Amino acid sequence: MKISSPTFGFIILAIIIANGVGLYLFIGKPSKQWTGAPVYVQSDNITLRPDLGMAANTSSLDSVDSMIARLQARLEQNPDDVEGWRMLGWSFFNLDRYAKAAEAYERAASQRPQNDDYLTSWGESLTMEAGGLVTDEAYELFLKALAINPNNPRANFFKGLRFDQNGDSRAALDLWVELVNNAALEDEWASSLRDRILSTASDKQIDISGRLKETTSSFTPNSDPSSGSISGPSRRQMVEAMAMPEQDRQAMIEGMVARLALRLQQNPDDVDGWERLIHSYQVMGRTTEATESLQFALGYFADDPEIQERLLAKGKKLGLSVE
Repeated sequence: MKISSPTFGFIILAIIIANGVGLYLFIGKPSKQWTGAPVYVQSDNITLRPDLGMAANTSSLDSVDSMIARLQARLEQNPDDVEGWRMLGWSFFNLDRYAKAAEAYERAASQRPQNDDYLTSWGESLTMEAGGLVTDEAYELFLKALAINPNNPRANFFKGLRFDQNGDSRAALDLWVELVNNAALEDEWASSLRDRILSTASDKQIDISGRLKETTSSFTPNSDPSSGSISGPSRRQMVEAMAMPEQDRQAMIEGMVARLALRLQQNPDDVDGWERLIHSYQVMGRTTEATESLQFALGYFADDPEIQERLLAKGKKLGLSVE
């Protein structure tokens, strides 16, 4: 099934949200992790497995690898293609291959040293490779980016994160509060960062009363850095994805759906993740996988009627029927 551009736009939005992009991955509160062996849940005589769709999705991951291999081959022929290096870095980052992403962004930044986005993406990749620690090398890249563009929100966030990790939470909060207060209403990350500010202030017993502007935003993120869930991609990231060749877009979509399914195998407590997986499968025309995923999620959350009601409402909205 080939996926049209409007449909692609939705799926890439949903899957990027689930897999983690940029500063959003660092904003929020960790949730409990499922670390046991695969389990089988019985619900209404239906055997529900946490590895739903895994075998079918293996080829999808292979397709992403093939797409990346094609891009790398093009870059070998044309190493001056800065947009190619940026896209390679973006692709590796979304596949959690952070060291490779850093290498690609470094190549892009070496050709465009005044591009603050390339420098910031390079620093983000190094930070992710270090398990969320803003290393000295990454910090220098964020400072370089800010020297070019003092208003770069991602670089400012990571600068604050470096302060917080070094024990100066007050300086981090000062920077983050200014960042949130200057954010536009459509900046999806602002709501998550606001939550991060309130959590940090509470944990470190720092009074920030009256410093955060009131907001009327109704955006409610799913923020779980331990599971890779984030609040949403920026317009820039959506444009980047839409600019991919059709064949590569198709491969990336399939691969991202497969990786979301794998993430849910590792962390089935992620309710938002199940909703995104079910929705993505249905939009792609894979109703069987959508229904099976809904069935498993209902079985997994059998002891939580509120979550079950939420999932059933999602399924009904998508036209799915569960016996």
